[in-house]
Amino acid sequence: MMDDQSWAICQLVIKTGHRFSGKEVQVPTRAVDRISWDESKVFVNLTREAVELSPLHHLAPAGAVV
Repeated sequence: MMDDQSWAICQLVIKTGHRFSGKEVQVPTRAVDRISWDESKVFVNLTREAVELSPLHHLAPAGAVV
């Protein structure tokens, strides 16, 4: 998720669990340890449990006023 004024990336939205039954959670960018462009992966310094307990990401419906 990006700040629309500064263009700074504030949060990462990560899909956890199964492709269809998983959930999307928000992880702060300060948790990013490294990014592997070759593997197309972002590594974070959080445990699996910490990621799964992160706040849920809820996408507002198209056209909704936030």
